[in-house]
Amino acid sequence: MIGIYFWKILGIGAAVYIFYDNYKKNRTGLGLILAAITLFFPFFAIFYLNFKSKKPLKNPKKNTELPQSFCPKCGHTNNKNLSICGSCKNMLTL
Repeated sequence: MIGIYFWKILGIGAAVYIFYDNYKKNRTGLGLILAAITLFFPFFAIFYLNFKSKKPLKNPKKNTELPQSFCPKCGHTNNKNLSICGSCKNMLTL
C-alpha cells in the first residue's frame, strides 16, 4: 500500500518538474503533455532527464535605452536626436 503512494507522489513531483522545466523554455504545451505522461508512467521522468536539452537558456540582450526621449519639464515624447522639446521648447539633456 505504501509503495503505491510512493510512486504516485514520485510521479506528481516529476510531472511538476517537467512542466516547470518546459515552462522556463516557453514550451508550455509540450510540458503539459510530458507532465501528463509522467503522471501515469513515473519512469518516463528518467527518459526525460536523459534526453532533455542541455543547452543553457538564451538571455536576450536587454535594451535599456529608450528609442525616444522624454522632456523632464512637460513629459512630451520627442525624437531621440532632438535637443529641444517640441512642445515646451525646454532644453533636453542627453
